[in-house]
Amino acid sequence: MKEVLSKKTGNFGEEIAATFLKEHGYKIIARNYRNRFGEIDIIAREKGILCFVEVKTRRNSAFGSPFEAIGEFKKKRMITSTKLYLEEIKMNDVQVRFDAVFITLDEDGTWQKSLIKGSFEA
Repeated sequence: MKEVLSKKTGNFGEEIAATFLKEHGYKIIARNYRNRFGEIDIIAREKGILCFVEVKTRRNSAFGSPFEAIGEFKKKRMITSTKLYLEEIKMNDVQVRFDAVFITLDEDGTWQKSLIKGSFEA
């Protein structure tokens, strides 16, 4: 049940994040891209930059803030997945950036959204 609830929360957060990114001028290219190294939540383009976006959604702070949720292991997997994606689309000379969108539920029931451009480097 907990896994279903967290998957449902994650999917909901990704919907909010995709809309949020569009509102900030991003063009969504792909969602939930998977390869043997992992998953990239959202791939988008913003002002000529190809952005690989990690989305973290939290209903409360019981498991820490979403800012703490992107660890070194996740970053390495995203970088490796990104390299494979770029090979697949034969686009190795494009400018790339790793962004993060954090979605948190406030005590009053509203969802707060935060965007960090360049949240980490390859």
